[in-house]
Amino acid sequence: MVNQTILSGENMLLPYVGILLSTGLVFLQKIFTDWNIFLSF
Repeated sequence: MVNQTILSGENMLLPYVGILLSTGLVFLQKIFTDWNIFLSF
């Protein structure tokens, strides 16, 4: 019973982790593009 509750909690957290990872990747890409524009000038 305890393992099932832990698994359900992890399944509930998975979407939030995916959203955090995707937003982090977009944020890193934005920083790199800004740096490339800054260095190109």
